[in-house]
Amino acid sequence: MEVYDEEQQLEALKRWWRANGVATLIGVIAGIAVIIGWQLWQNYQQQKIHAASQGYQQLLDIMAQQDWPNALTQANQVLEIAQGTPYFAFTQLNKALIEHQQGHTDAAQAILKDATAADDQTIAHIARIRQAQLLLNKGDYEAGLALLEGVNLDQAPGFAGWYQELKGDFYLALQRPGEARNAYQAAQLAGISSPLLPMKLADLAVVDTGIE
Repeated sequence: MEVYDEEQQLEALKRWWRANGVATLIGVIAGIAVIIGWQLWQNYQQQKIHAASQGYQQLLDIMAQQDWPNALTQANQVLEIAQGTPYFAFTQLNKALIEHQQGHTDAAQAILKDATAADDQTIAHIARIRQAQLLLNKGDYEAGLALLEGVNLDQAPGFAGWYQELKGDFYLALQRPGEARNAYQAAQLAGISSPLLPMKLADLAVVDTGIE
């Protein structure tokens, strides 16, 4: 085995550095940059979630006071900072409610329509159900029924009963009592706990017997 003295070792190191030093230095710097960048990103995300959480709680407090104009302002502020956090979709749902409370039905509808595209399917289903309820209140029965019939209930665990009950409401509004009864019964079978559902079925039974 060849034995190097200190000068030979130093010369070998110089030759290696001339051949590989720049690439090695770049790699080290890049690695450090990635680590620092990831830590900064995590800190930013944590600060963002914290700010969104505080803003959302303030929104709920204002809504509890039914101060709808200030609630709308707060909701818009939260939406600006909550993108990419769970609070964004929750704020959308609450903003739609605020708009509805102020009589801005079209604005509420537009917000809920956007919320149905949420990655969280629970949020998407809630938004769609609320959108359908607004259409029912507005008297836009055909549009509401079409919205509900476009949902695959097999892919809506926990919400199938609510969809079915709403379908029954639309069928009843369209004077299609047989289909309304079928929808209400399907809602019952789905295990929905709506307190009004038995009353709706009872009213249809009265219609069937011709009792007034």
